[in-house]
Amino acid sequence: MDICKGDHLLVNVAPFIGSQRRNRQSVICEVLAVYSDKVEIRTLPPCREFTLRVEHYWIDRKLEPASV
Repeated sequence: MDICKGDHLLVNVAPFIGSQRRNRQSVICEVLAVYSDKVEIRTLPPCREFTLRVEHYWIDRKLEPASV
C-alpha cells in the first residue's frame, strides 16, 4: 500500500487502546508523516484529535479522496 502525507486511512483501534490484538473497529485518520517502519497519524472528527505513530500493520485500508 502506497501511503503519503495527507492521505486518509482507516487505522485499527488497537494501538489507541494499547491492545496487542486487532479489534473489529477502526478510526479515520490523516497521515502526518511516513517513516520506514511507522506512520504518524492524527485522528479526524468525530473522534477527539489525537496524534500517534503506528506500525504499518495497524492500517486497515486507505480511503479514496472524496470527489466534489
